[in-house]
Amino acid sequence: MTRYRFTLDEDRTVYPAEGFDPSWNGWASPIVTRETLCALIAGEDPDGQHLTLSFAGATATLYIRRPDATHQFAPTVLKPDPAGLYHLAPLGWTFHVLDNTNTPSGHPGPATGFTATWTMDFEDAATPQDAARSARAAQTAHGSLATVFTITDNATGQQYLIDLLTDDQPDTYPVASPAADDGGR
Repeated sequence: MTRYRFTLDEDRTVYPAEGFDPSWNGWASPIVTRETLCALIAGEDPDGQHLTLSFAGATATLYIRRPDATHQFAPTVLKPDPAGLYHLAPLGWTFHVLDNTNTPSGHPGPATGFTATWTMDFEDAATPQDAARSARAAQTAHGSLATVFTITDNATGQQYLIDLLTDDQPDTYPVASPAADDGGR
């Protein structure tokens, strides 16, 4: 019996997960069975026009085409772990944990280490889901490059704004924590 559940882009479709890897870019990273992987792809593209999933033995390869069919992204290869499960973090999709108090990873991130997030403005998005889909497309687009990130130290909660426009000397700015910036209240 599967103990964990997740959705994609706050979709209403709920999928079972066998567990979760540490969060990716602030998003959940489900670990799923082959059956769930197939159901996820079929559910996201029921007509098979934009997503194609194929298998060579147990290794899955996902091909993604833009909705206007003008570009196909590099395929994503998912090799199962020794238990035969697929780790979905390499997809770079915006998964959400349901029942997050019951997840093995403690989503949204581990107690130690760092969480990196980036922000984009989507003024033409009509809904939060449209903005999330646009963000996913921007993250996975060939040649896309984000340069400014908010980094959170998961142990202390301290945040830093880091600009990597020049990799040799990245600009780093500590961000005041809400508790320190509440005017002493």
